[in-house]
Amino acid sequence: MATQLSTHRQRSRCTALLNCMIEGSDRNLRRALDILRTAHWFEHLLFTGSARTAYALGKLIQPDTYRKNQNADRFNHNLWPKYAVGKHVPSAAVLDRAEAVVQDSRSAFDHVLFDALDPTQNIGTRGNALIRRTHPGVQHAIFEARPLMRGTFRRRSSWRRAASAVAAIGDLDAVAALVVMVREAAESNDPKRAHALGELLQRAFLIASLQIIAIVTGYELGIALEFWVMRLTTYRGLRYRIDFIEDAKAAFHLRGVIGGLDDAAEIGPLEEDHARTAHLILSGRWNEVLHFALAPVPVIESECVDVPLESRIKARQWEIRREWAWATLRSGKRAPFLPIELINRLREAERILKADAAASHQRSDIKP
Repeated sequence: MATQLSTHRQRSRCTALLNCMIEGSDRNLRRALDILRTAHWFEHLLFTGSARTAYALGKLIQPDTYRKNQNADRFNHNLWPKYAVGKHVPSAAVLDRAEAVVQDSRSAFDHVLFDALDPTQNIGTRGNALIRRTHPGVQHAIFEARPLMRGTFRRRSSWRRAASAVAAIGDLDAVAALVVMVREAAESNDPKRAHALGELLQRAFLIASLQIIAIVTGYELGIALEFWVMRLTTYRGLRYRIDFIEDAKAAFHLRGVIGGLDDAAEIGPLEEDHARTAHLILSGRWNEVLHFALAPVPVIESECVDVPLESRIKARQWEIRREWAWATLRSGKRAPFLPIELINRLREAERILKADAAASHQRSDIKP
């Protein structure tokens, strides 16, 4: 995820997305999906092809539309700048012509993530069919190996272990699969499972931000995840949330850490090496400072009226851990163990919240 909306086309797409989502009709929600698809497709063409502007891209893929008129003035149909900002959706013919020039661009437009996100349709029984459209790495993480070799798609018995393996892959196919799993849990009225999957989904999204194509459309995808999926992860007053400022800061630092480890030859140079290391960092198996600074944290759902005490304690203690972790990173000091000062702050926060809850309960018991 970029640290700011760095291009005019990105700002335009985000504005259009938010307007469609706020309006909320099925027509506008489908329009939002079209914006996402077109943005992903357009940025894939720019990143993979030789062109670097909408004009150059159009001239490369549709040279016949760039010509002189009868007055010898150059003109074109000006559709490519509209594709760039999501105002116009490419036709099947345009998608085919783009595919002939930039291989696999059609698959970027038809990526399974957009069908997994579609808020106008329940997942229902479509879950396995959607996951089958992901690459083999994701499928092997979710489906049992032997039946899969025979063409039978049977989920592994431990959804938590399967989801953790998917999060470690950390690409857009992994994000799509976890979106499916979160929505399945929500539709099954299992908020506890949806909450646990929400953490893994946000972790996979952060890891995916190491990829360039996810960086340039990170805000758009983040908006869609926040509006349509992360709100389903509420459990006992807590949920996971796409926080654009905090997530951008975490993604930027994560890329720096991974790059430094790669430069020092402490990890492999391949994308899967980077994703695996990022998963170890975000899951707390690398070191605690990076874990507390960068990992997704549960926050109190603002719409919940009565948040349980243990949830408020958990949220507050995560805030304290994150503050300490970022202060430690900025200082450049190494912290192999949690300092006693931090442990005391965590205990004091718990004591204060429990005392406040007890006092509030006592006041409510006093009859007028």
